[in-house]
Amino acid sequence: MFKVGLPLWIAHSDQAPHGLAPLLMVLNNLMVVALQVPLARFGATTAAARSLLLPLSAAFALGGVAMALSATGGAFTATLFLTTSAVAFTVAEMLHATVSWELSVALAPGTVQGAYLGVQGLAQSAQRSIGPLAVTAAIATGPLGWNGLRRDHRRDLRVSAPPGARPALPHRVVSAAGYCE
Repeated sequence: MFKVGLPLWIAHSDQAPHGLAPLLMVLNNLMVVALQVPLARFGATTAAARSLLLPLSAAFALGGVAMALSATGGAFTATLFLTTSAVAFTVAEMLHATVSWELSVALAPGTVQGAYLGVQGLAQSAQRSIGPLAVTAAIATGPLGWNGLRRDHRRDLRVSAPPGARPALPHRVVSAAGYCE
């Protein structure tokens, strides 16, 4: 979202100052350096990580709405909403990193944690491959396109299992020996 979508949105905007894109990238980096470790402590347990799913959804939704609203006014309004969007997406990014790693390790049965982490890594690779296409489609759609990229993290609450329990969704994992578990 940040590396592709934000600069493209700003470049195609009539209102946003084009010099804003690199400044928002710097803001993103500074926030991650300053806040990643302090925010990670809020997701140190499975229950804590699960409770972060709603704030994560809210931050991501706020970023999308602010991005869409940046097209509604002049340069000042665009700068204000784009900065709000950058802050919201950065917070969502940090919360997502914390939640996804905690839940992927905590919910995997001990004998197949490596397989679960491998699938999570594959999902991240797919996101990096498909993400730029989705963001480009959102930009081509216009302001309402950003809302199509929202993910319902509340669904993850229904999938999350209590500590020590098997995941709520049926799964088949191929072990290193090639057997399905």
